[in-house]
Amino acid sequence: MALQALGLTKQLRGQRVVDDVSLHVRRGDAYGLLGHNGAGKTTTLRMILGLLRPDRGRLLVEGIDAAQNPRGARAHLGGLIEVPGFQGGLSAAANLRALGRLQAIPAVALGSEVARCLEAVGLAKVGSKPVRAFSQGMRQRLGLAQALLGSPPYLLLDEPTNGLDPEGLAEMRELLRTLRREQGLTLVISSHQLVEIEGLCNRIAIMKEGRLLCEEETSRLLLAERNLHRVVAEPEAALLGQCAAMGLSGSAVEGGLHIELDDSSRDRLVRGLASVGASLRELVPIRPTLESVYLRLRRTPAGVGEGPLATQPTAAAETEPARPPRAVPSFPVLRVVAYELRRLVGSGAAWTFLVLPSALALAVIGQRAMAQRAALRAVESGELVTATQATGFEALGLGLEAGLPLLVLVLAGLASQSVAAEHAHGTLRNLLLRPLTRWQIGLGKLLASLLHAGVGFAVLALAAYTAARAYFGFGDLVEVLPNGEPFPLMTAEELGRLVPRLLRSPLLPMAAYVGLGFLAGTLVRRSAGALSLALIAALLLDLAKVIARSQGFEGWLPSAYVPSALGDRSSFVQHYLKVVTNVGNTSFSYESLATVAPASFLLATALIALWALQRRSVP
Repeated sequence: MALQALGLTKQLRGQRVVDDVSLHVRRGDAYGLLGHNGAGKTTTLRMILGLLRPDRGRLLVEGIDAAQNPRGARAHLGGLIEVPGFQGGLSAAANLRALGRLQAIPAVALGSEVARCLEAVGLAKVGSKPVRAFSQGMRQRLGLAQALLGSPPYLLLDEPTNGLDPEGLAEMRELLRTLRREQGLTLVISSHQLVEIEGLCNRIAIMKEGRLLCEEETSRLLLAERNLHRVVAEPEAALLGQCAAMGLSGSAVEGGLHIELDDSSRDRLVRGLASVGASLRELVPIRPTLESVYLRLRRTPAGVGEGPLATQPTAAAETEPARPPRAVPSFPVLRVVAYELRRLVGSGAAWTFLVLPSALALAVIGQRAMAQRAALRAVESGELVTATQATGFEALGLGLEAGLPLLVLVLAGLASQSVAAEHAHGTLRNLLLRPLTRWQIGLGKLLASLLHAGVGFAVLALAAYTAARAYFGFGDLVEVLPNGEPFPLMTAEELGRLVPRLLRSPLLPMAAYVGLGFLAGTLVRRSAGALSLALIAALLLDLAKVIARSQGFEGWLPSAYVPSALGDRSSFVQHYLKVVTNVGNTSFSYESLATVAPASFLLATALIALWALQRRSVP
């Protein structure tokens, strides 16, 4: 068997939704997974595709154990699960290009591959339109297009006809036949309608209440069902008597019976009713239904609770040549970083929030410039004896002191959306369907958030530096005497030696806040909930300084190393401002822990977040 799911079991919310299910898919099969809503079909496909961790069981794809080599197994699989999610502001083609880059489709071939997939699903004419304008049926087609990227040998589709009108449904069935016939794809298709897959699938498995009822060739499974007839005769007692005399058993329905009849028994029943003077009102074959199959399986020895009916692969199926898998991407973490950065660049909200701390810093520096002019006028008029002239060094520190508290909150909030927002919009599933591990996806997203944080701090520092130079210049620190003469306190060279340390000091603490926000996004499924958790945790971390200070472990909190709107007594920024304003002798309290403490916090939150993402179920 080319794809084997062996003993898959999953319990959700205290209920076993998949119970010891084994599926055997041969190369070249069109394999139908049939069952009513809630039968466990979608959960089974999610486990096969790696979106959900099974509690028990194994998955083998072309002999590759998915637990030991998830990237190798996933390289063979393309999938569409339920209603697909995409980035609504991007076009259909742009969404596919982003996913194509993740799975290592060469840049020179990516455009033609995207065009091929859009053409295959009938979206070639609307590929440049934003996905937010698509109907549900068009989204369903685009979901199939993303599953086709890179031509995976196996295509797993969960209710692929959802949202399609009758014409679209017929086109989808024909498309799937064409993919199987011309491209040699192996299809696994779930549905709750027998009629949807009867003419498409050569093999069928039926699930009910989480268990596998049977796995059988379609022709053999439906053979007995095709002999089922509806018979109505008057008087009904004559019909019952004739069936009893012929040894026929049936189930009573309104106005008649459902009876299994072959050509011979049908003719005998008609003659028997005529001989007793009964009037035959109706004798019609009944199209097989899922319910009729359920009823028959309950009556067979291999029905519910006694193991599935399974057929052995035919020689033709065993000799079907294997198709090459999709490429397993090199440098997968860097590919995820690039994907995430493109996503952030395309988000106007992300840049808007990053500008807010800079605006606050500019306002504070402007206010300091007005206060400086007022102080100098007071010295000239004799209202003040002396005044310390502000420098660009002081203004730079004031700008960072004002902007950093808001920046760390913004960064924590944005990092919380890296996973949570994609989960809420359904786009995280598309990433997990690529030949990538969850560790690689999580690490790539975290690194991208850290790079984004670096850009945010650079914007803040550049804005503060530009305003400081424009208002004050970076000269010596002097005291202005009553006669207007400057009295030097510190040279610009001495002040300048502190600036590199000032610009380095917030980097690790900011990264720790990014890790905190990222962790919130892996723990909470909804984007609003993740944002709230990240902001509350960041604020609590700030408040915790008060308790930690009294207990002597404030230096282990990342909040001790960034200015706070609640009052800053410990960060290097505060130490810097005291030095450049000549307040007096001062020292940085947590010099020895300035690197170790925030780095340890970042490492801890990152590991917990990656572990949580590894175990997270994705619908």
